[in-house]
Amino acid sequence: MKISVIIPTFNRRDVITRTLPTLFNQDFPENEYEVIVVIDGAIDDTAEMLQRFAPTCAFRFCEQPNQGQAVAKNAAADLARGELLLFLDDDLICDATLLREHVLAHREQPDLVVFGPVFVASESPDTLATDMLRTYTDGVIKQLITDGGSRWPDNVMIGANSSMPRSAFLGCGGFDETYLRSYEDADLGLRLWKRGIRFSYQPKAVTYTLYVKSAYEWAQDGWWYGRNEARLCRKHPEYRPYSSLARIGTGSIWKQVAREVVARSLVYHRLTSRWVCLVLESLCSIRSFRRVGIRLLGLLRRSLSFRGALCALGSWNALRSEFGVRLPVLLYHYIGPRESGDYSRWTVSPDEFARQVRWLVRRGYVGISPSDWLAWVREGKPLPAKPVLLTFDDAYADLTKYAFPILKQYGFSAGVFVVTNWIGRRILLHEADSAQRPSVMNAEQIRKWASEGIEFGAHSHSHRDLTTLGRADLIKEIRENYKMLSAILQHHVFVFAYPFGRFNDVVREVVRSQFEMAFTDEAGINSLPTDLDLLQRITVNPGNSFSDLAWRMQFGRNPIRILTAGMRIRSRIKRGTHILKQS
Repeated sequence: MKISVIIPTFNRRDVITRTLPTLFNQDFPENEYEVIVVIDGAIDDTAEMLQRFAPTCAFRFCEQPNQGQAVAKNAAADLARGELLLFLDDDLICDATLLREHVLAHREQPDLVVFGPVFVASESPDTLATDMLRTYTDGVIKQLITDGGSRWPDNVMIGANSSMPRSAFLGCGGFDETYLRSYEDADLGLRLWKRGIRFSYQPKAVTYTLYVKSAYEWAQDGWWYGRNEARLCRKHPEYRPYSSLARIGTGSIWKQVAREVVARSLVYHRLTSRWVCLVLESLCSIRSFRRVGIRLLGLLRRSLSFRGALCALGSWNALRSEFGVRLPVLLYHYIGPRESGDYSRWTVSPDEFARQVRWLVRRGYVGISPSDWLAWVREGKPLPAKPVLLTFDDAYADLTKYAFPILKQYGFSAGVFVVTNWIGRRILLHEADSAQRPSVMNAEQIRKWASEGIEFGAHSHSHRDLTTLGRADLIKEIRENYKMLSAILQHHVFVFAYPFGRFNDVVREVVRSQFEMAFTDEAGINSLPTDLDLLQRITVNPGNSFSDLAWRMQFGRNPIRILTAGMRIRSRIKRGTHILKQS
């Protein structure tokens, strides 16, 4: 037997009556495939209907108490005799060449998961839920075409229209039966990926979903998706930055508050969601309303997803601590006495720095290190409720005298970025540099303060604009920086800061190949979905007020300053226009 087709079903008699015949009429040898249907506790006489089928291929069905799709699919896999397993949903209409395309794909590369497109069938009811699904599936197909195939983790799942060797399925332990109604497919996919099995998109293995769910049913699925996604992220922490739950820490403060209010509101979800869906469905016949209805239905489903995740984790605070932490990163250069010269604009006095650290402590901020953030993103290790990360570019020696003792007094760690060609000497950025720049820390100072909890990262070997370098010089600049700093610290250096904050795609690629995280100097607040090689920072200059700092630590930028700058630009344009008219 070449391939076994597995279909779980629950109370979908009328649907599966229309979809099963497309499997029984495949352009594939009838003695080389079988169809196994598992009835998961249905009460709509599905078994009686299935008895009427007499296909020429092998066909079996069995019944079990309602225990969910994972249990049903595992039961079918135990009965299967095929070398390959193809998992389908009960609402899929199959192209006549479906089985042939799956088998051919496996012949080219045996140890593989093959998945094909699932389009929305044209005969599906014309509802908002159908439109929502069609928008989603069209987006998935477009992404697969654009990327030239599957990518991690978006397409790493054993969903409908996916096939794989039965030996790989059994070797991985099958579906986790603790997942009810969703995400058992994503869990198995992630486990297979970790075992080295890769996923291949086969555009010719086509199916069409005969979608019959109502808007209310579609929205209510969001609760299960949120619940199980939270559990999936605890089991696979590396998936968290890609989770829809990671949105909790993104967007404006008003969006975050709205998410919390809606997720906490049990009354909203029990009473409001049903009549909202009824109203939306009643208005969906109005074409001008259709797009608005789709958007509102999507918002409802996302709110139910957050509610499901909250129920799974126990509280909003638990949900926020796992997915919604926001990290402001402060960027300093030199802490020391203010002197005349160009470099004074980068100099924050020791007294001013001490006041800023005390201000952070009074507001409840706790200083963390770059490795703390990396561990939270990748492994879900706990962070303080209000973390802040202080970073210092160029590793000036006076940090050991003026900044580090203050940090140590308040229990703060920090990240310091070292230009290895500058270690232990006074530097100039270029021949015409007139600024009186201070000396850089020497190797002994770096080792001493690393032992005190300060984390040192790379900042290139010679502080050149990396975007101007050819690939060979770029690689040399990065590797030499890593090699020298690692030798001084006697451990792996995992973090980098782009000189002058400048980068492009090639620079990112080379840096990513050597380091696990990297900082820009672009303003913003970091959250779980922020790219680890594009972390944002808030530059602190001398004379910054606490109100300005508070705005920027909340929003990444000061909206008042942006507004006043815009007003100044407009007034200058008006004055210029007036002068031109007079002339």
